[in-house]
Amino acid sequence: MELFDESIIAMRRLLGWRLQDVVYIPTNTQTHNSLFQNFTHHHRQIHRQMRFADYELYDYFLKRFQEKVNSFGGKFFEEVRVFRSIRKQVESYCRNGTSTWLDIEATEWNERFRVDHNTCFLLEVPEAEFVDYVKYQQLVRIR
Repeated sequence: MELFDESIIAMRRLLGWRLQDVVYIPTNTQTHNSLFQNFTHHHRQIHRQMRFADYELYDYFLKRFQEKVNSFGGKFFEEVRVFRSIRKQVESYCRNGTSTWLDIEATEWNERFRVDHNTCFLLEVPEAEFVDYVKYQQLVRIR
C-alpha cells in the first residue's frame, strides 16, 4: 500500500508510541502494479474523470501528509528504512523461526525489545479473533 510504512512511522511519532507498538506482519496484500497493470494511460484518464472528487480528496491529503513528513526532518526516511528492516526480521521470525525468541537491538528510534511466539500470535491472528482476545483479557482484568 502506498506510503503505508511512512504513515505508520508518522503516527508513531505523533502519538509518542514505541517502534515495537507499531510493528506489523503484512497480510492480504496486493501490489498496486498487479491491480492496474492492464490499465493504459487512456484508462487512467477516464478513471480520473469519473472519480474526480475522489482524486481531489486524495491529492489534498497526500499533499498534507507530505508536508507533515517534511516537517519531521531528514532522519524520517532513515527511520522508515530501519522500521522496514525490523518489520522484515519480525515477519521472518514469526513465519519461520524455531528459536524461543528474537531480540531486536536498540537503534536511535527504539529500545531493545524481544519478540516471542506469543507476540507472533498477536501479530498474525485475524482481526475478529484479536478483538475477542482483547475483550477477554479486559474481562479478566476487571474481575
